[in-house]
Amino acid sequence: MAPWRKSDRARLTIARRPRRTEAFRATELHRVLRPAINPWAKANGFGPAKASLGWTRRRGDQCLTFWVQCGQAGWDRYAGGRFVVEFQIAQVPVPGASFWRERLVALLPVDSLDQFRTIQNRVISTLPWPDEGYLNSIFGSRAELRAAYLGQFAPIPSPRWSVNDSWFRYYDGGDAEQWATYLATVLPDAVSEFERRPPSLMGFRPKPREA
Repeated sequence: MAPWRKSDRARLTIARRPRRTEAFRATELHRVLRPAINPWAKANGFGPAKASLGWTRRRGDQCLTFWVQCGQAGWDRYAGGRFVVEFQIAQVPVPGASFWRERLVALLPVDSLDQFRTIQNRVISTLPWPDEGYLNSIFGSRAELRAAYLGQFAPIPSPRWSVNDSWFRYYDGGDAEQWATYLATVLPDAVSEFERRPPSLMGFRPKPREA
């Protein structure tokens, strides 16, 4: 991630939303995402997986599973929260049971990636800006940690950005609804692309040996 500059703050203070007085919890996020994904999932043979928000279906003698996982850091009063969507093929429908995995963003075509970046930057650019009192109370004089935290308020650059930055950012229910609509649109092609690709080690595929 590019280093944060003070000039970036002025550029990104457009229509920032007020700070929430209560956290937007993972359970609330799930309540928005689940009804957007369920209809397509059920219509295509997916049932509930052993995850708080996941789906699975048989694939021969294996299971194709995908799930939503929230970031371990939880929800921050200024930076909000984040989640990732991950796919897996394994013997059992348990998230993390296999290294044959891939994250959703790595499976998307260019146009869907552009939509992802647009929504992501819309969320980031409207996050409430942390006040100095909060920053000082958390980081004090630790400049590197402070800069890393403020880096969460920097948008994804265009056209170059890393597909490894595959976390979906959110702050409130409005963001969750945007992502719900987006996921319902891109999941069908993402599942097909994941099944089409050869097995991988958490997205890594070694190059074939030369003859």
